[in-house]
Amino acid sequence: MNAHQKNSPLRILCISPLFAPAVSAEAFCASKLVQCLNDNGVSITVLSSSNLWATETDASPLWQSLRSMTIDVPQLLQANRMSSIKSAIRFQTIGYARWISAAIERVKQLHVLNRFDLVYSRSLPSSAHIVGFWCTRQMNLPWIANINDPWEKSFNPPPLATASSSALGRHSHLFWLRRTLRKADVITYPCHRLHQFHRALAHVDHPAEIIPHIGYVAKRTEQSDEDEFRIVHAGDINGDSGRSLKTLLLGLKEFLRSVPEARLHTKLVIVGRKQSTNEELIRAMDLVQYIRHVGQVSYEESLRHIAGASVCVLIEAPVEEGIFFPSKLADYSAARKPVLAFSPARGFLADLAGSGDVIRVGYDAAATHTALAMLYQHYKSGTLRTCSPSADFANQLRGDCVTTKFLDVCNAVIARRRVDVRVANITSRIC
Repeated sequence: MNAHQKNSPLRILCISPLFAPAVSAEAFCASKLVQCLNDNGVSITVLSSSNLWATETDASPLWQSLRSMTIDVPQLLQANRMSSIKSAIRFQTIGYARWISAAIERVKQLHVLNRFDLVYSRSLPSSAHIVGFWCTRQMNLPWIANINDPWEKSFNPPPLATASSSALGRHSHLFWLRRTLRKADVITYPCHRLHQFHRALAHVDHPAEIIPHIGYVAKRTEQSDEDEFRIVHAGDINGDSGRSLKTLLLGLKEFLRSVPEARLHTKLVIVGRKQSTNEELIRAMDLVQYIRHVGQVSYEESLRHIAGASVCVLIEAPVEEGIFFPSKLADYSAARKPVLAFSPARGFLADLAGSGDVIRVGYDAAATHTALAMLYQHYKSGTLRTCSPSADFANQLRGDCVTTKFLDVCNAVIARRRVDVRVANITSRIC
């Protein structure tokens, strides 16, 4: 129990447009943190949007407890040009202006009924932080902004970057990035690489804390098969985003050729939407019998597939620097599964490879073959656990550890703001 809660529960307004049951990595990350905060006695209200970005919903019963603390502010779908222009001018933004306006008005109503202690905004999308800025400005509340990905997709490193709609759009995104970095009491990131990326992008030094993603473990596991060397990739693989199964499949084919006995035991399980490009690669390499594609499943079911894995696979786009903390890494590590990472030579996963928490093979089929052969030998000898992420790293991703760190940041921000107010009051009396 933190110091603030000894007297009354900490009241947090969480602005997270993407939130469960939306099917989105950001929605799942936000929802897990909110669940853990609620379990820790925090009073938290989530402002989300059922149609701002996400359209699909996740069927996991895991999210049912979040319904009572979630308020949906949907995007107005009917065009109203004059209303949009007025909102854009008032809130100094060109994107989702009417949604931002509606969200701010809803927060004001909630704040009058029961005052919040702190505003916590999460992106993507970055419009959450615009709401956070205006709420904290109008209600004089401490503000923590969390950035899990590059501020906007147009800022992504190639080949992930999408073209900005206009020069005005890019200017607007940079304006709000810089304003957020300067005005928020603290910015939280899941890893230091993403912090460095935004500092360089905006040319703004800012107070920051690293709050990693929370890893969940399946409450009920899939039936394990000790006679199966099961390689699991959980999540969609889309070649258009620069992420491809090709290197993994090439390495797998060579591994099966060089270790004939493994053909009886090895299965690559792909959890996620089927992609025609991947299906064609699998057929071309004559690997169909070694692949089990289970399709898109609920988040909870994906955890069960992870629990039944011998080895888990992460595939990043071949960018110059890996600035992301892949959310699946948290779940893989929480389940203490060896992680085979296809990632850039410089980046967050490369940092973890240096400490032995992942096995990085770059985008090299020969290195993949070697790594699979090594992992298979550990599987045969019953020592796969020695290839897993360290207990220290896995513990950092536990819900209680992440929640404690986050609440420490909240309490420090609130305490600082109170000191600033007292100093301002004393100064005004002296003057």
